Amino acid sequence: MNDWNKNGKYDMSDSFIDYNMANNGTSGASSDWWKWVLFAIIVGVCPPIGIIIFLGILIFG
Repeated sequence: MNDWNKNGKYDMSDSFIDYNMANNGTSGASSDWWKWVLFAIIVGVCPPIGIIIFLGILIFG
């Protein structure tokens, strides 16, 4: 098991994170497909705003 909070021991908060990661029910890549479709529409309508949004995603993550 991982020490997610980096306190040197596997405790209740690490167990909680492990449980939620194992039982999330959605995968990150497949649940975010609509964001890329929306982004493509925005870029198609107004490219400068799409570039600003893309740079914001790269910077702020």
